[in-house]
Amino acid sequence: MADTVRQINFKDYRLKIFLNMEIANFCIKFKCIQKVLIKYFEKLFIIDNSKNSNKELAATLENSKVEYIYNNGKNLGISKALNLACKRSKSEGFSWILTMDQDSSFDSKNIEEYLEIFSQIQNDNIGIISPNHILKNDITKLEKDEMFIDTDHVMTSGNLLNLSVWEKVGKFDENLFIDEVDSEMCYRMIEKGYKIKQLNKVKMHHELGNLEKRNFFFRKISILNHNYIRKYYIIRNKFYMFKNYRRYRMRYIYYILNDFFKVIVYEKDKVRKLKYMFKGIKDFFQNKMGELNDRK
Repeated sequence: MADTVRQINFKDYRLKIFLNMEIANFCIKFKCIQKVLIKYFEKLFIIDNSKNSNKELAATLENSKVEYIYNNGKNLGISKALNLACKRSKSEGFSWILTMDQDSSFDSKNIEEYLEIFSQIQNDNIGIISPNHILKNDITKLEKDEMFIDTDHVMTSGNLLNLSVWEKVGKFDENLFIDEVDSEMCYRMIEKGYKIKQLNKVKMHHELGNLEKRNFFFRKISILNHNYIRKYYIIRNKFYMFKNYRRYRMRYIYYILNDFFKVIVYEKDKVRKLKYMFKGIKDFFQNKMGELNDRK
């Protein structure tokens, strides 16, 4: 496989990575960037959404491919940062971008297989190609026989995004700031006739919240334990998606009820989380989108 991968033309690839305030967590993944990812791509954008600059850490990569972008302590949000990376990549002539969060990582075997399959299946009708996300602390997924499947939504991290399709369907929705940004883009692409492909054999490790498994009668359910600020965005943006995508309304009714159930029954800090969830609903109906204004 390695010989095949070395023959791939990488001029159309672009890697972007998010840094946020979880800088210790990012350090754990730094080896993935240094030894696995950076050698396969022509350019690396590091968009730092942290309160404090991490330029010195980025500089340790010591690579001319790296471009570090810091917004003076202002958190751009995921959607705006994605749009910035896509716009810069498109203006420099690239046609695909690999989007990575700070809490995700590939090993050498999987990134090579990913790019090999990508070189075989990529075409103008595909909007996003995604790996199979393996979540920390999650139960083992059953591996599907198919090399890839069509799906209607995937998480942003680890995706190869077709920049031509991104430009045609419109940029990531900056009303959302964080949460549902990935699903909203997927739904919009599907409505315009483009495909979302998930590669079942390609695995990427990802940390989603503080995931733990809890008992619910005779089965295990996933509890993500996001903090109260994330709960605000999660609920507000699910109402936004319910309003804008009729095709998926039953799905979002279930998501919203499920989120409330898990906070009430399983999670800590219930009162504050519920307070911010109801604030999210209130802000949605008052058309307060974008970043949370939490001034008292």
